[in-house]
Amino acid sequence: MIDTRFETTIDLRGEIENYRQVALIKYYKILLELDPRRDRLTMLAVIRCIDKLERHSQERKRP
Repeated sequence: MIDTRFETTIDLRGEIENYRQVALIKYYKILLELDPRRDRLTMLAVIRCIDKLERHSQERKRP
């Protein structure tokens, strides 16, 4: 018998990484459309979301 749990785990991690990349792209697009003078609080919230996603990615890469 072949154990497929390992392959499924890799597929799910890849899928999660893809969703994370899509979310990052959306947040960066929103960030580019904001006016820093008018939308300061929204800009800070978007930057916080981007930071969390980037930090999560870095934590996963550490052994």
